[in-house]
Amino acid sequence: MLMQNMLGQTLNGIQNMCVRANTCLCVLFRLLDNRFLPPPVKVKQTVDDLVLDEEGQFLNLPVNLALHLGASLKDFLQMPYDYFCPTIKLRLSSRTCKTCGLYHASVKSLNRHIENIYKKVNTHTDRKVRPVLVVLIN
Repeated sequence: MLMQNMLGQTLNGIQNMCVRANTCLCVLFRLLDNRFLPPPVKVKQTVDDLVLDEEGQFLNLPVNLALHLGASLKDFLQMPYDYFCPTIKLRLSSRTCKTCGLYHASVKSLNRHIENIYKKVNTHTDRKVRPVLVVLIN
C-alpha cells in the first residue's frame, strides 16, 4: 500500500507538471530511462553505501531515478520489477525463463517468449510443398 501511495503521488506530481507546462512527453521522457518506471526497491544504508535489503525502506521515484540501484540478482538476468512485492515474490521463479533468466510479468508472456525464442522449427514438416506430377517416357 505504501508503494502504491508513493507511486500515485509521484505520478500525480508529473501529471500536474504536464498540465501546467504543457510539456508532458518531453519532460517525462527525460525523466524515465527507456520510457519505463524503474522497479521499486527497498534500500538500507550501511556505513559505506546504500544496499538493496528486504528490511529497508522504499525509495521515492526521483531518488530511485537518480541512484540507478536496479541490480542483477543471482537467479535473474536483471532485477524483476516485482521483486520487492510480497504478494508476487513467491511467483517470481515460475515467471522466469529457465534458459536465459529473463523475468516476465505473466506466465502467458513467458510462454510466448519460450515459444518464439527457443522453439525448434522442423523445416520439413512446416513447409507446404505442392505435389509434382512426374511423367516417365521410355
